[in-house]
Amino acid sequence: VGSQHSTATSALKPLQSYGESRFDDIRMNDLWYVDKTRFIPIVEDLGDQLIFVRPPRFGKTLFLSTMRSY
Repeated sequence: VGSQHSTATSALKPLQSYGESRFDDIRMNDLWYVDKTRFIPIVEDLGDQLIFVRPPRFGKTLFLSTMRSY
């Protein structure tokens, strides 16, 4: 009975997208992610050559993939 309950509970939760860097895959597989689309207009206004300086696993590649899909 206990294992059936945990399976049913986990089936209701979307999966986290940790380590996934393709925006299209995240959207198609209904994974969780931090929506940073509100920053796209700001980045568009900043210029043609930008450097994203953030720690590893901070969403740089995913944000760029989001911009490509935009």
